[in-house]
Amino acid sequence: MKNYNTFLNKKIMFHVTDKKNIDSILNKGLLINQDYYMTEGGSWATDVYGCNPIFLSKYPDKTNTQELLLAGDTIFEVDVTDLDLIADLPSLIDQGAYISDDCFYWRESEEPEELIDFLDEDGQLYFDDLLNPDPILISEVINLTGSAAYNKNIDKKRIKLYEKI
Repeated sequence: MKNYNTFLNKKIMFHVTDKKNIDSILNKGLLINQDYYMTEGGSWATDVYGCNPIFLSKYPDKTNTQELLLAGDTIFEVDVTDLDLIADLPSLIDQGAYISDDCFYWRESEEPEELIDFLDEDGQLYFDDLLNPDPILISEVINLTGSAAYNKNIDKKRIKLYEKI
């Protein structure tokens, strides 16, 4: 797996959306608070983020655990240079996390190796820590999940349609 710092040197992540959104995104950029598919189990995340963030992936069509591309979808390349990315919170559940009021936790001995150093003495990782752009923590979370979130609009100048080489 590529490490996140190496990936960021490329300054590109990807965003998947329905093809009907192409013109809007190319004209306005990626905007927070857009409707998007969220499983019922992940709907809590909007409250934690305080918005519907923009979700990005290290890979054009998937995260580390989820295929993203459906029929009728398109892929955008997004220049993430100097953006303060935050954790894709719902994707941590795909990594075995359990959720409480203000944090994630894992069963003892099931904690992701990448996050051990960031867990408190009770094995918890707090939402507040995951929503702050601590580059070391966020790097580890992105490597674990293959995805990130951004809680501000992304200017259209940073976005282009992805063309497979």
